Amino acid sequence: MIKKWYNAVGGISVIKSRMTHFLKWEINKAKELFQSGKTIHEIGKELKWSYNDVLVALAYSKIKLSDKHLLRYDISSKRFIFLTGASIGDPQTENLDNIRSIYCYAVEHNISKLIVVGNLLGAGNLSADEKVERIISHYPSFNGLTTFLLGGANEYNAFAGTASPLRKLTKERPDIKYLGVSQAYVRCGTLNVLLTNDIPQYSLRIPTPKGLPGEGIITLEGGHNFYKMNGRRTIYLPTPSDAQYRPGDKPGFVEVIQRDNHAIVSPHILTDGKIKSKREFVLQPIEPYQRKKY
Repeated sequence: MIKKWYNAVGGISVIKSRMTHFLKWEINKAKELFQSGKTIHEIGKELKWSYNDVLVALAYSKIKLSDKHLLRYDISSKRFIFLTGASIGDPQTENLDNIRSIYCYAVEHNISKLIVVGNLLGAGNLSADEKVERIISHYPSFNGLTTFLLGGANEYNAFAGTASPLRKLTKERPDIKYLGVSQAYVRCGTLNVLLTNDIPQYSLRIPTPKGLPGEGIITLEGGHNFYKMNGRRTIYLPTPSDAQYRPGDKPGFVEVIQRDNHAIVSPHILTDGKIKSKREFVLQPIEPYQRKKY
């Protein structure tokens, strides 16, 4: 199990290089908190660490982890909107009108959770602080609506050198919850959902969990111009930012609803100021859970 976790976080060399950023007492504190029954999320909150940094510290401490420890957030909803590539702060690709349309759709249809998988921040030449300021000031905000952000390459590059822009974002915009970068494991109703945005230069990978008792797992990957479900089915939809320089394409997003033991996936496109639904389909959980003792 220890070897599995070393490999999962990129190998012993990656662990050692990342551990140089933390003091020994901090690593020991993470270990103590875990042994006291704290979740990875609770440890991160107490130490002001990212979810992934807690995983690395626990691997460094040779802690035995199992699938049940990977849960990042219970989004407390059976229905959410899934989108990618908002590119806020990049004047060439940013399209706030499209983003507002998606958020208005959520409000009108009583959807309280949105998951942005990769690149809420744009590329462009603005600094991380300037992009964060633009999100704080201009990104849609509605009462009762929460945005979960899984960082992509742009977040990785913006926050790798300093955490201050990220701290400011989550402080000034408490409706935006940060899930770390590249991968996160969340709960939607009774489904476990593994979210992914591939970052080639990022070596940390959490193991694919097999689910919790009586439940399955679905995987949702967001990328430039596509959404991939369970590693097999791909929906080709330009991101909300693409419309600026790809006028022939219709930007879109995906709505996911947990129903019984599966998910209903409904793609939507934005056209002529309206949102139109494409044909929905059923997404069955993969890797059915085999009960085992923890």
